[in-house]
Amino acid sequence: TAAASPEAAMSLAEQWRYFFAGGVCACLSHSAATPVDVVKTRQQTDPLRYQGLGIRGCFVKIAREEGPVMLLKGLGPTSIGYLIEGALKFGFYEALKPIVFTAMGGG
Repeated sequence: TAAASPEAAMSLAEQWRYFFAGGVCACLSHSAATPVDVVKTRQQTDPLRYQGLGIRGCFVKIAREEGPVMLLKGLGPTSIGYLIEGALKFGFYEALKPIVFTAMGGG
């Protein structure tokens, strides 16, 4: 590991990989959950329509009645939002970690 001091901290330009990896991972993980979120939301907003079906039954009902693409409703905003959120959260976490470590008396 690199020395934990502000002088030794990598520049923001050198830390692009943390921003990139955080953004891509958050985007993919949350996007993969979009169909489950659609089913959950449908069950919550119209419980009588989906009563007794369970998750699998709801998936099938939505896909048959509205088309399988409907299970991806909201994918665009979810992907973009978590791409930005993940990039900022993980990128700045890694950028600030050595600075905070030094400020707290470490190293």
